[in-house]
Amino acid sequence: MKITVRPAAEADYDVLNALRRQVNELHVQGRPDIFRPGFGEELQQHLLNYLHSEANSALVAEAEGRVAGFALVDFIHRPASPYNLPRDFYHIAEIGVDPAFQRKGVATALMVWMKQDARERGFGKIELDMWSFNRGALAFYEGLGFRTYRRYMELILDETPEKPAAEGPAIHLICGRIGSGKSTFARHLAREKNAVILSSDDLTAVLPCDHDATYPVVHAFLRQKAVEIARCGTDVILDWGFWHRRDREEITAALTQKGLRPLWYYMDTPEEQNRAFIERRNADPGPGAFYVDEGLAAKCQAQFEPPAPREMDYTVRCLNDRYQITEKEKKQ
Repeated sequence: MKITVRPAAEADYDVLNALRRQVNELHVQGRPDIFRPGFGEELQQHLLNYLHSEANSALVAEAEGRVAGFALVDFIHRPASPYNLPRDFYHIAEIGVDPAFQRKGVATALMVWMKQDARERGFGKIELDMWSFNRGALAFYEGLGFRTYRRYMELILDETPEKPAAEGPAIHLICGRIGSGKSTFARHLAREKNAVILSSDDLTAVLPCDHDATYPVVHAFLRQKAVEIARCGTDVILDWGFWHRRDREEITAALTQKGLRPLWYYMDTPEEQNRAFIERRNADPGPGAFYVDEGLAAKCQAQFEPPAPREMDYTVRCLNDRYQITEKEKKQ
């Protein structure tokens, strides 16, 4: 597929704002406590700053006769301050790709064009910022060589935080590597607890868009639904692996802050059983499942961060299709 990148024109105003609306909705779902829902006139007209200014630039990527992606760029020249030396850099303010063209090289083509444009304008580096919930974007940027040089952190303060309930509905979170039997155990747990399963794989399987890029939005949506269901008095099971320690800590803190009761289960599946589960899955994949070859299994295993004992409430082992659930000592 041929992809062409060019400066945006006034005639691109509507199609660019349609793509910007999609990007904005992703951020609203990822951080509804920060971003405004909707895409009002003021936000739409903000695009004019990039179409009619020498300090900014708007770009479009075209493929198959239509606009497939866009980027908005700022040319930053910061004078010296009591804290900093003078700095010049090429800043990517917004970037987005039509879901129909995601993972087809559109974003990469935009990046290649911007790197050359930055050099021609005399900039020595490109900068951008992103929100931590957007895992797909982070993987893409890191793959291009971007590296984190500064972090923004937050501590949510509430003068009257709710106390986690000792009893009542719980949110069960299942942590485990690919092929560890998470989804099968989730069904077992759902029968035992009369709980609702929220699975990211089930939802992404029916969405007409890129699997990896959709995950952050899907996770944010299911987390909100989990809170709503639990507050109606029903247990909820979140089934998507929770491979990264940072994600586990963040969701535990968020649920506890809302007065809910998170319970963690670690699928401590022996290696031989893990391979057997993957072979069984590959032989009869269900909706949303994908074939896991040795390369993918190794890649996923490398990304998995095993939980520390203090993180989990229970460990789970599957022995001859029966589950051995061991309660951990109280988390410190």
